[in-house]
Amino acid sequence: MLETVRILVAGGIFMLLLLLRLEAQRFGAAEYDEPKNPYRPGLLTRLSWYVLGFGLLAAIYVVHPYPHDDLYLIAGHREDVLTFGMLLAGIGVLQAGAFAWYRYGELRLPAASAYPGAGINAIASAVIDELSFRGVLLGALVTIGVPAWNAVLLQAVIYVLFTRLGAPGRHPYMLLLSLGIGVAAGWATVTTAGVGAAVVGHAVTSFALFVCTGHAGQVTHRGREPEELEQKRRVPDGWLDARRALRTHDGAEPLGLVDARTRRTAPTGPLPEPRNLAPDSAAESGRSEPRWALPLGDDLDAAVPPSGASDSVRRSRSPRGRVGEGQR
Repeated sequence: MLETVRILVAGGIFMLLLLLRLEAQRFGAAEYDEPKNPYRPGLLTRLSWYVLGFGLLAAIYVVHPYPHDDLYLIAGHREDVLTFGMLLAGIGVLQAGAFAWYRYGELRLPAASAYPGAGINAIASAVIDELSFRGVLLGALVTIGVPAWNAVLLQAVIYVLFTRLGAPGRHPYMLLLSLGIGVAAGWATVTTAGVGAAVVGHAVTSFALFVCTGHAGQVTHRGREPEELEQKRRVPDGWLDARRALRTHDGAEPLGLVDARTRRTAPTGPLPEPRNLAPDSAAESGRSEPRWALPLGDDLDAAVPPSGASDSVRRSRSPRGRVGEGQR
């Protein structure tokens, strides 16, 4: 009777562990630990997800009467762990490099400052996932009589659902990768009777994915990376981007298609008076008479000609005035 109660309590704690795995996106942990995410939660928030996961696993290990025999909460034999762990790690590194080369044409190495955090996330997430799904869940399915390979496939599907890597907008590669990790790690767990090899393979694969793609798990579709968007916005060589030349501010005038590097400079000297202009200059300007230059300040009145002189100039230059004088 007491063993039954302890098993039921361990099952309830495992349900809390599943709910915590569903909320990994809110905590910014596991495959949602993206260094360049502007909405990335703080360090303490991310660390709290790992602490809660380890705490719930420790509670299951203490409460359940047979954690080694029934739940695979043990590393396994050393030789088997090393053999299967290195095999899974090698496959994970090769597939991560191949996908990065296919998706980006190169290895998209992240900044060096992001490696420590990515390593901690890969190891901690691998331990929590493997002990939860390949340990507790797979061990419980085998214990109640489900055939081993059916249990492996079932827990792999449940693992994909709880990671939510098959949601709309996600890259299909991550769905296939999580399903492959679930099947391969489950096979290694059943074969070695422990989760040690599964933890090694999962951690190395996650870290290799980050090194090759720059993402902890949120790989984008083609054409949505920042450098790809910038390449689309970039003006071809020899072209001028008119949007950069036009500056908007209070009192701005339309500039048109001008070079942004050219700046308007103020005149270095006073404007010439109309009587000092050459005849060809007035002709080139397209006007019959040049425009008066009105200086600013106190010289405004001095620049305006007397009314009598202005009238005489108009009569002498106006064709109508000349005709009137001839008739007189």
